[in-house]
Amino acid sequence: MKYIFILIFFCLFYNETQSNKNNKTEIWLHRAQDKLNFNNSNINKLKFDGAEIDIFFNENDREFYLSHDYPKNDSFQYFKINKLKSLNNVKLWLDFKNLENVKIGEAISLKKKLKEISIKNVVYIESQNIFKLKLLSSPKIKILYNLPLIFEDKIFVSFLKYTLKLINFSNFSISANQYNLIKDVFKSENIFIYTVNNKAVLCKFIKDKAVKVILTDTKPQDFKCI
Repeated sequence: MKYIFILIFFCLFYNETQSNKNNKTEIWLHRAQDKLNFNNSNINKLKFDGAEIDIFFNENDREFYLSHDYPKNDSFQYFKINKLKSLNNVKLWLDFKNLENVKIGEAISLKKKLKEISIKNVVYIESQNIFKLKLLSSPKIKILYNLPLIFEDKIFVSFLKYTLKLINFSNFSISANQYNLIKDVFKSENIFIYTVNNKAVLCKFIKDKAVKVILTDTKPQDFKCI
């Protein structure tokens, strides 16, 4: 019995180090809804590998808007989520700010829109709402779980990893400031970090191939890594 307990403990809390590095760390544009021209897919012209777009659900008109902050009463100034259908061949990190306020029926309608967007684009959906993420996901709509690091402790991080593994979550987002907490637990190919604008730090992440995606406001042509 003692050995069974030890085995279970080992499986749950053993830190799996990064055995494989990425072939390439990708640089994605931060808050792209404020910078993209949605009339034509110019993300490639900006030399980024992908784009992060913030999405807020307005509880008044029950619509999804491309906005980092809660849409004001004059919500006509914001694009709605359907605008993303105009993009073509873009990798999208869709940061849903308040999925907990979305009703099940509304989530089902949202999934239909996401499926249409994913026909021509690669789509990752980010939130901490496990149930809604599972409901919205599909083979072409990938989950990007924002890790809730309630305790800044390696044992907790390891426990979190294996718990999420049970529900088949494989991609994770984290603040760059918290990267050191997870770097020896989660594989680099599964880590998306935000937001890195310091050029020296950017270059270190890129050189080390430490993560899959870095979110930044810095244009790739504005920094060179030696």
